[in-house]
Amino acid sequence: MPLDPKTLTDELSKFIDKESSLFDKFPSSKEDAADKWAKAFDAYAKGVFPLSNGMNQAAISDFKGNFMTIDDDTGMTQLAQCFVLYAVKLSDGMTIAVPTITGIPPAGAPNLSSVPGIGMAGGKSAQCIQTLVTIVDTWMKTGKAIDITTGIPVTIPAWL
Repeated sequence: MPLDPKTLTDELSKFIDKESSLFDKFPSSKEDAADKWAKAFDAYAKGVFPLSNGMNQAAISDFKGNFMTIDDDTGMTQLAQCFVLYAVKLSDGMTIAVPTITGIPPAGAPNLSSVPGIGMAGGKSAQCIQTLVTIVDTWMKTGKAIDITTGIPVTIPAWL
């Protein structure tokens, strides 16, 4: 199953967009927010192939740990690092799952700097979510899985 940005949109809407029919409730604490963000990204990232042989829990843990370092000055930069840390763990798990495959996470970090400006300009939560998801999804789809026996990228569907 390929990466599906709708999955991430739906998962984030559950705790960010009170106007969404999917909305449940806002996070009750920073720890709760870290958990919700990590689980939302994990639901989306399960579309990466080959599966990450149990590394998803480690990836979630890294995401949550970094999320807890977010403050007013580092918000988007640290959130972007959460995605990076998760993707690195995910790519490590590919090799464990399929020893002839090496995962190559997306390069750099997604640039989320445009997201806060949308909300500050009066944009709705759904617009912020959509912008963030588009950025993260585009970035994630630059990750690769390479067959180390041939050097050829795996295309079934790998990080697509």
